[in-house]
Amino acid sequence: MDEYTEILTQGFPVPDFQNFYREVIKQIDKDFHPYAELATPDGPITPDWIYTSLNNMVNTIVADQNSVLGAIIYRVDLPEKHVRKVMSNKGVQEKPEELTRMILRREAQKVWIRHHFKG
Repeated sequence: MDEYTEILTQGFPVPDFQNFYREVIKQIDKDFHPYAELATPDGPITPDWIYTSLNNMVNTIVADQNSVLGAIIYRVDLPEKHVRKVMSNKGVQEKPEELTRMILRREAQKVWIRHHFKG
């Protein structure tokens, strides 16, 4: 299992990966709206594609729209303590990458929890 698959699934039992990946993309779009949006690929969705696309969005927001970063972090529901640690301890290059991993992990958790506990 590659790094991005591990971040997305976090050991959760996922019966249909493609559907799960689509739901994660929808959740990302919901939390990033109206600031950015992922365009769903025509073919199969891969964890690498999701990570790369999200990382590009995060890089753009950190570089060009830093004022909306707080709103996105709030909507994604990342722990403020962890975000502060990343923003203060990481180098310029590593900040967006670590934020991307944190966002991806949290968005996947939201999707899995929603599906696991729906009635």
